[in-house]
Amino acid sequence: MQTVVNIIIGENVTFLAAAVALSLFSIVRGHINYISAAKRGYLPFKGKILLLLYFALSALVRVYAVVVFFAPLLGTFGTLKLGRTATVSASNDTVYDIFPNGTVITLGQEWERNFQLQRADQLLPEGLLATTYAIIIPTLLVVHLLAGIIIKMLFKGTDTFWQILYTFVCPPLFTDWEEIYRKHVSTLSISDSWKRSVWAFLSYVGLFIAENLALCTPIILLNAGISLITSSY
Repeated sequence: MQTVVNIIIGENVTFLAAAVALSLFSIVRGHINYISAAKRGYLPFKGKILLLLYFALSALVRVYAVVVFFAPLLGTFGTLKLGRTATVSASNDTVYDIFPNGTVITLGQEWERNFQLQRADQLLPEGLLATTYAIIIPTLLVVHLLAGIIIKMLFKGTDTFWQILYTFVCPPLFTDWEEIYRKHVSTLSISDSWKRSVWAFLSYVGLFIAENLALCTPIILLNAGISLITSSY
């Protein structure tokens, strides 16, 4: 999988930044259009600005977490296999060694030959990174869907299954007090509907925080591997 990612992106950081920016724009636009449709097109300009800021910030956090999640597949980011207190004040063209036959080895060549790590899994026990991805991805999908259903049942939300899918990117705004009140007008007051709406939103925020922390697991493992290997030098 890492090889495929490297072939597609390689060292082209601009490609990665453009892809993330385009994804962010599409996500924000889609969510604003969804809210507008739910309100039957009644969405004042100020409301659109507030929604733009909310969805842009929320989506940016989620997209950033996803990028961090897959970051170890892009390589080791030129991590130096050196001791914590060691420093090298020389360029890659500095002569490192000269063989008896006159062959000159530069510092850069020695680094690439004996020290540079090309893949993140070289820093970790065999299979650990692949196992981590295999566990986290399906687990987050299942847990998120189940949590969405539970939140809907606890707070009498109006979310459908397709609306719950929308919550993968941003904490939802469509489970507002007005929708809850209209659905349960005979059993809930406006005050109760408002409280349920707030608790449903806060529940999704907590779910997002937990999921984003889980998405940091691969990069945390990579950092631990880097720290372990550098501490031995």
